[in-house]
Amino acid sequence: MLNEIHRRLRALRIGRYGLALALILVVGLVLRVFQIASDGLWLDEAYSVALAHMSIIDMVKATASDVHPPLYYFLLHYWVIAFGDSEIAVRLLSVVFGVAAIVMIYELGRLLFNREVGLVGALVLALSVFQIFYSQDARMYSLLVLLSLLSLYFFVLYLQRPSRLILAAYVLVTVLLLYTDVYGLFVVIVENVYLLGLFAISPAARRFLRIKEWIVLQSAIFVLFAPWIVIILRQIIVSRQRLWQLTVPSLETLQASFVAYSGSLWLLISFCALAIICIITLALAGRWGPWKRIFKLESTSSAGSVVPHVLLPLWVVVIVAVPFVISQVYPMFETHSAIAASVALFLLVAAGTVSIRQRHTKVLVLVFIVLLSGAALYDYYTAPTTMTTLSWNLMDVLKPKPQIREAVQYISANAQPGDLILYFPWWHTYDVNYYQTRADLLYTPLPTPPWPLGGTPIVNATALNTAVQNHSRVWVLKSTYEPDVGKLDVIKTMNRTASPYHVITTQKYLGFTVYLFERD
Repeated sequence: MLNEIHRRLRALRIGRYGLALALILVVGLVLRVFQIASDGLWLDEAYSVALAHMSIIDMVKATASDVHPPLYYFLLHYWVIAFGDSEIAVRLLSVVFGVAAIVMIYELGRLLFNREVGLVGALVLALSVFQIFYSQDARMYSLLVLLSLLSLYFFVLYLQRPSRLILAAYVLVTVLLLYTDVYGLFVVIVENVYLLGLFAISPAARRFLRIKEWIVLQSAIFVLFAPWIVIILRQIIVSRQRLWQLTVPSLETLQASFVAYSGSLWLLISFCALAIICIITLALAGRWGPWKRIFKLESTSSAGSVVPHVLLPLWVVVIVAVPFVISQVYPMFETHSAIAASVALFLLVAAGTVSIRQRHTKVLVLVFIVLLSGAALYDYYTAPTTMTTLSWNLMDVLKPKPQIREAVQYISANAQPGDLILYFPWWHTYDVNYYQTRADLLYTPLPTPPWPLGGTPIVNATALNTAVQNHSRVWVLKSTYEPDVGKLDVIKTMNRTASPYHVITTQKYLGFTVYLFERD
């Protein structure tokens, strides 16, 4: 029976590696769609949906004042036209990118090392809590991972066997990467630092590296991305005055980021050990007897053009360290924005695992990784549901998301026709509008002028009195997880209106509190 199945698969040119990859893809897909709508859309996702409903021209205008380029919104625009804008529908686009990234990490691992490394890398990515989180998020980060892998894949192909088709593919996916997220720039920096460094220090590399051709490629990418560079420069100036300006990251931020990428502290420790094994094994190249009796690993490098134990660590370090250093002057580092660094770490882990000569030991290491990943997945899908508070700094690693859906549904179920609902802060217009369905209720932001980061929000008393004057019942929907927002005392604010209100009921949700006030 098994022999017959194997014979038929061979006839279809599907071997054991193809079957293993298919199984990993199924596992990755199931994990990415499981509980995909258990949490409502949070603010940034609702913003994505709002932009997706705009015309292309209006979308470009909106993203020009945002911090993200427009490619993801373009794709979501046509996805929503085809499949609608339900929670499941808008998140499924990210699932598609997330599953495609599993295929690409396999292909890159196979290209750099062998198919076994590719499979282990695909398995680690498929089970990654961090990758799953952003594959269930209607944002651009799973697309960022996919395009980063594609750019590095064609970069390696260019170094090994350049052709016009590969050159065109490299330029195309790299431009798309840059139009997905500005952190794509750091992937381009990795490629340039690696190639130019190889050219500078390796006489052998100078014989096959076509440096003039590379300069032409980078110039083409620059020209195609130039329209958005002007916008980025303007955004850098404007963002210094924005309320949501980021804070300076610390070394603890870096540690937390790598714990998030790995899934847990124990996984991070294991990943670091395996990555070090990979680097040492390739660096020694079998020159030290005791080491080579335990570990063996070869790359598919052609004439020294690709040195994985240099390229992959460089990939991790540049994508994380460069924005971290810049952030000491101009804060820009975010764990999720540097998500592309995690896949390079996964490839180092995969190569370190495969390098173990003893088969039983190798299997035990794989089982250990799977078990630790399973524990992280269990926590991801179950433990956080007991939470009662949410921190802005933990948004990268926690589920569920802020319960704006539940808060708005509670108001809709209990409000009387004509009730006024004030929500705070104002930027929750997007998620409030996504979930509010009653036309007989009036939703409007609590009138608060912009306040400096670290300051206390102040309500415009005149505007507030004008808003509430014709309403005996007023609801207030207040966020509780964003910086500075918690400094506003809603009850005192409503007591100071021209006709004071007293609180009737208070309902707490993860990330939000709902108040119902009635006039005295």
